[in-house]
Amino acid sequence: MTVTARPAPTGAPANLIAPDTSGLNFYRADPSLTDLLRIHLPEKLFNHIDPHLDRLGALAGGTLDDCARLADKHGPVLHQRDRFGRDIQWIEYHPAYRELESAAFGEFGIHALSIRKGIMGWPDKYPVVAKHAFTFLFNQTEFGMGCPINVTDGCAKLLNNFGSEALKAKYLDGLTQTDMSKLTQGGQFMTEKEGGSDVGTLTTKAVQEGDHWRLYGEKWFCEPSSRYRGIRNSPTPRVPGPAPSGRASSITTLASALEQNHFSP
Repeated sequence: MTVTARPAPTGAPANLIAPDTSGLNFYRADPSLTDLLRIHLPEKLFNHIDPHLDRLGALAGGTLDDCARLADKHGPVLHQRDRFGRDIQWIEYHPAYRELESAAFGEFGIHALSIRKGIMGWPDKYPVVAKHAFTFLFNQTEFGMGCPINVTDGCAKLLNNFGSEALKAKYLDGLTQTDMSKLTQGGQFMTEKEGGSDVGTLTTKAVQEGDHWRLYGEKWFCEPSSRYRGIRNSPTPRVPGPAPSGRASSITTLASALEQNHFSP
C-alpha cells in the first residue's frame, strides 16, 4: 500500500506540529461552547457574560498567551531571608505572572464567581456553568494558574458552607476579593511523607488548647504558595494515629501569617 503525505496548508511551514493559535480569539473559535452556554444558561445571563467571554477569549490568544510564555521562562524564586538575614521566606514572581493573576482574580474574578455577588456587573452569584466557561477559556492560555484559582474557590466554598460565622467574617471577604490589594488566596496542605495524598494515612493532628487549636505534624508541600495573605486548608485526623479511610479526617483552616504579621511556622 502506498501512503501519500498530505501537503502542508498553503503559506504554513511544513514542520509545524500543530497550528499556531497566536492571536486567535479562543471564544470565537469555539462555537460549540457558545451553543452549550445558550442551552444551559438563562438568556439574560448569557447576553451579559458573552462580551466578557469574548474579551477573555481574545486575551487568552494574545496578551495572556505572551505573559504565560514569559512566566514559564522566568519561574518563581524562593528567598529564604531578608537583607538583614532574618528568616522570612517569600517568593518572587515575574511581572508576567502577576498579569495573569490580575486577569484571573481581578478582572474576571473566576475564583469567586459562584460565591460573591456583583462581579463583572452581574447583581447575583454566577451558576457553575458560567464560572467554568471562564475557567475553560483561561486554562487554555495558562493551565498552571488553574491551581490557585480553584484552590481559592474551594477554600472559600468550604468556609462559606461549613465555617463558623466568626471565620466567615474574618476570611471570606478576602478569599472572594477582586481587588488585588485585598485578595487572600487559598492553599492546601495535604500531602505528607507517610502517605502522599492518601488522606486515610495522615498523621498530622489538630489539638484544642484553650480557645484555639494547634497543629502537630509535618506537611510535605503546600499548593499553591503566594505573596498574598493566605488561608490554608490542612486535612487532619480527628483522632490520633492514621485512620483506615479519609472519612475520619477533618479540615483545619489556618492563616499563613499570624496576627502579629509573622509567618506561621
